[in-house]
Amino acid sequence: MAAVAAKFRASLESRADEIEAAEKDRAAGGSVLPLVASLHKLAGSAGFYAETGIANLAADLECRLDPARNGGSVTRPLAPDIEHLVTLLRTRASES
Repeated sequence: MAAVAAKFRASLESRADEIEAAEKDRAAGGSVLPLVASLHKLAGSAGFYAETGIANLAADLECRLDPARNGGSVTRPLAPDIEHLVTLLRTRASES
């Protein structure tokens, strides 16, 4: 299990890149769906590997995007929390 967890941590850098790109696209008027999908997958896998801080933040961001996914708008700014998540992912990746 330790080797699999290390592989998960090693994948966090690319997940950070993916989330940054999806958020940049969303902020420029693109679809919210790639960001929602990335956050959803991250929340689930991080939870499985007991990375609760990452899992909780990703799940919170995903929930906050629900209105936008359903044609509405996001009610609270996402950028600071997405930046925090990306930093957290990169930090954990560097610890692997």
